[in-house]
Amino acid sequence: MSLVWTIIRKTFSDIWSESFLLILFNVIWVLGSAPGLLLLAYGAITRAVLLLLIGFITIIPWPFLTFSLFHMAYEVGEGKAIGFRRFFVLGRQVWRQAYLWGGMNLVVIPILVANISFYSNPDAPWGGNTIGTVVSSFFISIAIFWMVLQEFALTVYPRLEKPGIRNTLSFAAQIILRWPIPALSATFISLCFCLISFFIPILPILITFSFIAVLANRAMAEILAEDSRRKGDKPAGT
Repeated sequence: MSLVWTIIRKTFSDIWSESFLLILFNVIWVLGSAPGLLLLAYGAITRAVLLLLIGFITIIPWPFLTFSLFHMAYEVGEGKAIGFRRFFVLGRQVWRQAYLWGGMNLVVIPILVANISFYSNPDAPWGGNTIGTVVSSFFISIAIFWMVLQEFALTVYPRLEKPGIRNTLSFAAQIILRWPIPALSATFISLCFCLISFFIPILPILITFSFIAVLANRAMAEILAEDSRRKGDKPAGT
């Protein structure tokens, strides 16, 4: 648990050190990403084709801005000097990986949501029986793991020389499985902050998404440092 507390303490230290720019980047992310995401979600719920089409158009900046935000969080954690223009420079450097990642999630997430909704429907023939419960629980578990995996995969991209989707997801999955407590703790804290933000609407506009990016990057940094330290402490030949 000491590692978790270290992650929390250093996360707030990172945010404090670059609070103005992180707030600015959060506002940019919200303005560029939130409309498309909300339109897609509402269009999917109401099955409004027009809203879905508009959502797919307005969501175009989302992968670019998300990668820029997580790369800036990485540089903040590394103690590097950052500036406003750096946010867009980093985005241009990784735009290809960003849109591959965004496209992948636009395929995977609807599939998971559709299956959870399908097998959790109480009015369906399998509603309330063992098969429906088991299958829906399976897809919920997959969705939770996918969410954790994406949060940490975004922190891996700045750390790899050749950050392809396959090796990035593989690296992130290995870290999560080897260090489940700090990884899940970081995700739990992110979810709690999102819940608080739901009741305090100014938070998502100003800091919520920057907080998640900084927290995830700090968690990855501390996990890798602790992992390296433990490997270094092992006797030769082990």
